Amino acid sequence: MFASGVSDSQGNSEAAFQREEDLLRESLETSEGMIFIYFGTCSTYDPTLKESAYVKHKMRMEEVTAREAKKYLIFRLPQAVGVTTSKTLVNYIWSMVQSGERFEVWTKAYRNLIDCEDAFRICSYVIDRRVFVNRTVNVASTVKVAVPKVVEIVERILNKKGNYVLVDKGCDCDIDLTDILPTIRELGIEFDEKYPERVVRKYYARNDQPPKP
Repeated sequence: MFASGVSDSQGNSEAAFQREEDLLRESLETSEGMIFIYFGTCSTYDPTLKESAYVKHKMRMEEVTAREAKKYLIFRLPQAVGVTTSKTLVNYIWSMVQSGERFEVWTKAYRNLIDCEDAFRICSYVIDRRVFVNRTVNVASTVKVAVPKVVEIVERILNKKGNYVLVDKGCDCDIDLTDILPTIRELGIEFDEKYPERVVRKYYARNDQPPKP
């Protein structure tokens, strides 16, 4: 399993991209006889994000994995929520609302939030059963949430109004989850309309700071 990578999805550091590529190629060389696991991004389906340096880099790493690993499994993940100091969407919104610093909120943007523990359960189930060897599989929630709604969730938890300006940008794109729907049902994971708020509260409502590892 290759779990190292570029932590800032908004970044464009060639040095960071090269570091991940070097680590990936090194890991591929020592993966003989194993199924090589790589984590990509569902942002490739978003026309407003797919041309970013980060997404182009992740797509290139998927291509390297598929070309050089005899057996591989690529999981594409959306916005994972959990204990992390990485520059995730929720961490960003949380820090901006908490600090009072002004930021933009795209009114037409939707995101898919998934609890990192649910993502782990789904990926582990798929890996253990080896049902998608040499495939790319989307692992995400079956519900999406508007970015302004995520801001509202954070504001409720912090009991503080964010200092933001609404911008008429973004898009609503779908993630094909056909492959993992049976796994979701088997594991009994409940992706309902209240899921995004439950997940954010799980990791952020315990104190006034974002979760730290």
